[in-house]
Amino acid sequence: MEIDNALLRTILDQAPVGIALLNFDRTVRYCNPAFRKIYGWNDDGILGSKLPLPEHQRKSFNELLDDLRSDRTVVGVETVRVRRDGTEFYARISAAPIYDGSGNPDGFIACITVAEENYSDQLELRNLEYLIQGSSDFMCVADLDLRVLFVNDPGRAMIGLRHDDDIDGKYLLDFFTAESHGRLSDIFRSLRPADAGVTVQMQLKHLQSDALIPVSSSVYMVNDPHTGEPISIGCVAKNLVELDEAAKRVEGSEAAFRTLLQHVPVGVALVDPSGRPIGSNEALQELLGYTAEELRELPFSRHVHPEDISEGRSLFLKLAAGAIDNYVVFKRLRHRGGHIIPTKMKVFLVRDLDGRPKHTISIVEHAPDALSKILDSFGPTERPSGGASNSSANCQ
Repeated sequence: MEIDNALLRTILDQAPVGIALLNFDRTVRYCNPAFRKIYGWNDDGILGSKLPLPEHQRKSFNELLDDLRSDRTVVGVETVRVRRDGTEFYARISAAPIYDGSGNPDGFIACITVAEENYSDQLELRNLEYLIQGSSDFMCVADLDLRVLFVNDPGRAMIGLRHDDDIDGKYLLDFFTAESHGRLSDIFRSLRPADAGVTVQMQLKHLQSDALIPVSSSVYMVNDPHTGEPISIGCVAKNLVELDEAAKRVEGSEAAFRTLLQHVPVGVALVDPSGRPIGSNEALQELLGYTAEELRELPFSRHVHPEDISEGRSLFLKLAAGAIDNYVVFKRLRHRGGHIIPTKMKVFLVRDLDGRPKHTISIVEHAPDALSKILDSFGPTERPSGGASNSSANCQ
């Protein structure tokens, strides 16, 4: 069956997926209405325009072009793109090269669909995996019988497990000294789903050399997000020797930093990858009504209004993955006395010498005008009821 140009144009115009013919520099030579709509154009002004591209996607886009120039077709690539108005969206792209009359690559034809809603969850999981594998800590997940399910790569290196060593048949207790077994067993038996976790000092053992590794271990229950039932046990262990050496290396500079920190008029928190404030200044302590020691005992998320947690978590995972350098977010924090404090927070990531996430610096500013911005982030059907009115009445 032959298809004439008019019929082909009708098919393309009615296609529910975005289809475009582009130069390698992203200039649009042709596109169908679905493609225009996805990128935020409502007319043919897109033709001859160069499609915008998120800065953090340039490397992967250049790799895609290398494939196309090498006569390879790209199918179902999940990525992030940006609309005409600058908003980013998750997309799935397939592309194939096209050729000029001499058989040389002359651009490519692309098909694009907006990824399903749960793709953002998948991306968040990948960012979380990056954070876990990028940490210098020992991180392990075991089932409720303590059979090991996962150990991150830095954790394997710490205890002498190679990347490809099989962990089947190993138990979490196998990684700790015999003297630690009784204490750990008591902790595991006492864990409850609602517990924030237990932190104790004990010793890991190197499986090849039998060397002892003093660590600070945090053990916690992992619960099913739907039922709340416990499904596994997590363990995060920090090498105390490395922590001590690192502390000595930076002691002088941190002393000067702490002096500066205590005199700035805004709240500042130094938060480790597990979410605990390992340092805070007087302004933040006064803002929240806790001492520095009390703040260190609780995850920072405990001070955040429940409805404001998810956005910060998603942004933090992007930060850890290197997709963004910092972010600003408006959050409601809870004072020790129970009242709500609207704040503006700017968060930066600090990496160690190997490029691994080390901690974040959160600059917290009491911002009474921020409450309206927080509430505006909810849709008309999502806007909090009781929490909103109480917040404005109780803000300091």
